[in-house]
Amino acid sequence: MRTFWILTVAVAFVTGCSGERSAYKGGRADAEADISKGLLRIAYAQGEQFPPYFSEYDELLANKYKIRWRLYAPPMKTNLAQARARGYNEVSKVEIERRFGTNALSQTMAEAEKAHGGSRGGRGR
Repeated sequence: MRTFWILTVAVAFVTGCSGERSAYKGGRADAEADISKGLLRIAYAQGEQFPPYFSEYDELLANKYKIRWRLYAPPMKTNLAQARARGYNEVSKVEIERRFGTNALSQTMAEAEKAHGGSRGGRGR
């Protein structure tokens, strides 16, 4: 009986990991496809916490760099949406940094925070 449970847990672990790995690879592929179309985006998974100045950040990215955001949401499971967004961003952020410099995103975030009034914290979107 003990062997049965060990095998069950092992199968569940491997299956869960392969699902996240597949989602991660899918996010990377999505980013490569968007970049090939000339689209720059930053991905988020539904339920992530955003700073109170997110709308300012979003607006600055769109106006300065033509960068928009992409949301991964249900029916995808939360961990899969997060893995897909992580894979997407690993590709897209390299391209953003190549085009605009390694500090473009952090500088834009600082500008957004200043425009918002310097408040800190998080909220869901």
